[in-house]
Formats: sequence, C-alpha cells, structure tokens
Amino acid sequence: VSLRDPPPGLKTGNYLRNIVALGRAIAAAGDDAIMLGADGAVTEAATSNVFLVRNGVLITPAIESGLLAGITRAAVIE
Repeated sequence: VSLRDPPPGLKTGNYLRNIVALGRAIAAAGDDAIMLGADGAVTEAATSNVFLVRNGVLITPAIESGLLAGITRAAVIE
C-alpha cells in the first residue's frame, strides 16, 4: 500500500490494489487477501468485509480505518 494511493474509503472505481492483492493471495493458494490500513491494522479483505465474534460481540474495523463502507457491512451491523 502506497500512501500516494487514494484512501480505500474513497469510491474512485480504482480497485487495482485489491485486484493485485487478490491475485497474490490466489497464487499462494489463498481465497482472499486481508487488506491493511496505513497504520498496519486490518481494514477489510480484497473482495469482502472482515468480521469476527469475540465473547459474543460482533467486531469489524471502523469506517475511520480507511475501509470502503459497503451495503453488506451496514446490513450485518444492523
């Protein structure tokens, strides 16, 4: 991830980062790629949102982390 790239949350139509990351994941026998923000924290996957359940509580990165806010994420949080 280059700091010159537009923030993931900015809907530019430029998914090159995600496409490259997904290609690398598939080449390494993966199904998807975990995307990191500029601070190194998990934000999302190349083709999906990231969720986990800890102690019965649904956790997902905050919009402020730089992820692309999507319909599925909003529906799951609701």
